[in-house]
Amino acid sequence: MSTPEVNRLLMIAMAPEAAHIPAILGGEALQRVDSLRWTSCCGNLLIGVSGVGGHNMAAMTSKLLLENPGIREVANFGSAGAYLESGLEVGDCCMVRRVAKWDLFLDIEDFEQFFTQKELSAGPAGSEELPLHDCNSGCSFSREMNRRRPGFPPADLEDMELYSLAALCQLHELPLWSMKFVSNIVSDSSIEDFAQGFVPNVKQASKLMSDLLVQWLSE
Repeated sequence: MSTPEVNRLLMIAMAPEAAHIPAILGGEALQRVDSLRWTSCCGNLLIGVSGVGGHNMAAMTSKLLLENPGIREVANFGSAGAYLESGLEVGDCCMVRRVAKWDLFLDIEDFEQFFTQKELSAGPAGSEELPLHDCNSGCSFSREMNRRRPGFPPADLEDMELYSLAALCQLHELPLWSMKFVSNIVSDSSIEDFAQGFVPNVKQASKLMSDLLVQWLSE
């Protein structure tokens, strides 16, 4: 029996974020690539787990695109911290409209031109029922002193990988959409809060993302 050609790619940073989706979609269990990376195939959808950080996300996505040249669209799923003033609460799910890089504070003229805000594509049918929010990506959890600095990009969420993925997809002219669930409210105790808010909410968020993926794969 022939295997459907992979033409959609779902990128996720951490295995615990991806763990529920293959079973919901009726695909194969996650297969370990190395200590950081995993993959799963669900029909013509390839799921890639990159490991935390923008560098890992860009590296793993590049590898999977090279190995699967038929991929024509990319999606992203994962947890994010919400800024207090966003009105979002732990457990909320949303679509990402734009993503920016927050942790660039280099006093170099015109340096920002290399890190412009990236526009994401609209998600599949059904995603319009979720609120749209902007996201910041950085190499760490932001702290209050970071968010007070001039030039901190306006946004409602932050993660660590989406900007790198968006830049890569832009380079390859691949549409990218992203759904995030709120694991914590961003504060100087974000790491501890993330650990408490992630586990109770990841399964329900995975179910919602899987519903969107089913619609996406049918389009």
